[in-house]
Amino acid sequence: MIMKTKIFYIIFIIAPMFLINSSCTCDDDNCTEQTWYQDLDQDGFGNSNVSLLSCTQPDDYVLDNTDCHDQDRTIYPGAIELCDGSDNDCNGEIDEGFDQDQDGFSSCFDGDCDDTNPDTYPGAPEICNDGIDNNCDGEVDEGC
Repeated sequence: MIMKTKIFYIIFIIAPMFLINSSCTCDDDNCTEQTWYQDLDQDGFGNSNVSLLSCTQPDDYVLDNTDCHDQDRTIYPGAIELCDGSDNDCNGEIDEGFDQDQDGFSSCFDGDCDDTNPDTYPGAPEICNDGIDNNCDGEVDEGC
């Protein structure tokens, strides 16, 4: 009867040690941290001024840091340029591509009243008897 007690006692001592020693040797500090950039407008492009280091992607953060306006999801690198006074595609130019006649005036905000005619723009000399408001002042052939 004493023998049974000793065997039980030895198994009881060895079993917990085995469980402790066979557990996973995980090292949570051994990861490759990456720089994540805040993406408030969730367009997939982050704000280069707001970042953090993490092994996993935090909510509302992305790896890309090229968003030039992180409060507007229509503004990001490669976006379609809109006639809205903003640099929608983050290339440093505002409303480029809206001066169809290449006269230096845009129909967006510069007041070009006919963006298909390079001789028609605000302040252009009025051409008499052409039936066109060349200077975009609302009058045709004035002063002729």
